[in-house]
Amino acid sequence: MRWERTIWRRPWRLKGLVIALAVRSIPADIREQALYEKGSALSKLGKRQESDDAFALLASEFPGSKLAAEAFFDKAMSAIDDGRYSEATAGFRQVARDFPRSSVAE
Repeated sequence: MRWERTIWRRPWRLKGLVIALAVRSIPADIREQALYEKGSALSKLGKRQESDDAFALLASEFPGSKLAAEAFFDKAMSAIDDGRYSEATAGFRQVARDFPRSSVAE
């Protein structure tokens, strides 16, 4: 997505996601996508704990969702990139355990 590629270069766009997520009446599919985008943006900004929190919220609100599986897979891949191999292993196991039907779990 063009928007996804530009958010990490324009952190002020993250505020738009936060505002959108505060609206209770947004459709579930938009909320799901916004949580994923928020977690991804925070990760790209180096805010690992905030990113983890957004992804955890995504998984709790949308268990079994494709985006939740991708979020945790991306998190494990980032751990590999940062040399945090035991965290990456735990992340991949979590994807396999919590999202067994996901394409990233195979």
